[in-house]
Amino acid sequence: MLKTDKDRKRLLAMKRFRAGADILTSADAPPLVIDDRWRYLKPSDQGQTSRCATEAMLSATEAARWEAFGKKEQLDAAAAYKKALAREYETNEDAGTSLFTPIEVQALDDKTIEECALSNQRAVMDVVTVEALADQIMRLRHRYGFGCLVGLNITEAVMNANADGTIPDGQLDIVGPHGLTICGYRAPRAGNAVHMVNSWGPKHAWNGFLRLTWEQFKGMFLYAVGFEMKVRQQNA
Repeated sequence: MLKTDKDRKRLLAMKRFRAGADILTSADAPPLVIDDRWRYLKPSDQGQTSRCATEAMLSATEAARWEAFGKKEQLDAAAAYKKALAREYETNEDAGTSLFTPIEVQALDDKTIEECALSNQRAVMDVVTVEALADQIMRLRHRYGFGCLVGLNITEAVMNANADGTIPDGQLDIVGPHGLTICGYRAPRAGNAVHMVNSWGPKHAWNGFLRLTWEQFKGMFLYAVGFEMKVRQQNA
């Protein structure tokens, strides 16, 4: 479960989390297609836990470490989640966390990434149209690469995803807020899809990856955050 109330208050209160003209409204258009699914490790399974935000962050970190160091290693999500809960002064393991706290854990506690991830961030939220949301998310993913997380208010359709990663029409009953990693996209006029790494294991959807249309994505969208992902050598 993703804590959205805390994230939204933080976004609204802190100017540096707002989408800046230097990144998300620049004249240079992002590529029409980014498909980095192959750059990610096999998706983990959070099981019955509430650590989706931590799983999303670790998926991004693991991919960046693999690319930078050739180290194909899954990190300890259970341990990282406990640290995220502690940072939010939360003792209930079913509480979930915000998207931001797992970034702090990796930068400050586990030191797998550089602290620039905490100061170089942009967020997308409260976008009115599908077209505008697609443009903002494409720019965010293009700018930050692996460092791109999203919160969705997922529906039953996501739980019943097809084998190709798409989700069926209908089934609009809300399950609740969920954190995922954006691993690519196809622009509305070039395939119309958002690719995401989920945390329900490789047997769900397409080897653990989801592929929503921009319309479906907009219907569930809460907010997304991009951050500068610079990984550190272990024990560096």
